[in-house]
Amino acid sequence: MIFNFRTNINLAEVNDENYMSKKLDQKIYVDLDIGEPAQKIPMTISTWQFPTYVISKDVTDNIKVKFDYEKSDTYTKAFDFLIENIPKYDFSKGFYSKDTLGISPALKDFYFMLATENGIGSKNISGEIGLAKNNPQKDYPYNYPGMTNFIQQLLDNNLIDKKFFGIIYDTEYEGKLIFGDYGDDIEKNYEIKETRSEEHTSE
Repeated sequence: MIFNFRTNINLAEVNDENYMSKKLDQKIYVDLDIGEPAQKIPMTISTWQFPTYVISKDVTDNIKVKFDYEKSDTYTKAFDFLIENIPKYDFSKGFYSKDTLGISPALKDFYFMLATENGIGSKNISGEIGLAKNNPQKDYPYNYPGMTNFIQQLLDNNLIDKKFFGIIYDTEYEGKLIFGDYGDDIEKNYEIKETRSEEHTSE
């Protein structure tokens, strides 16, 4: 499964000295079609322990794009959630939710947090895709529902065959986010080569 993405940093500006600089805080943006009829929501990618969340229309802020759950025929609110204001999270209140994710084939039971209060800094971010699963041993508030883990949802619904993702750049500002096995076409077009050892390939 392949998603086109755009980013805010020209890779030509990154070097060994500045790649850890806060000024080069790279964001990867992916548009997701959520709901029926679909609403295009610009999301960022998080590879650390983080739930997938979407900013609700109820948020009183000037964020450019918000999800209007009342306009979706397939939206379901599961239960309220509350996360105390901690810097780790960009939101503090909302609904544990389910709706349709417009990919091919469509993911009918797409789970996410619908944030109704938040402390987000950027007005261009309407949500975040969490790729790293939460640790159930962690104490509250880190025990958000594991079903919001995006890549696990794709795997559980047989939309990908491996819990794997990768990033390929087409230009300095655009590229492809790949979930699951990248397949022959990607390998051929991007000259990807296997790096597994003989021990692993013989299994």
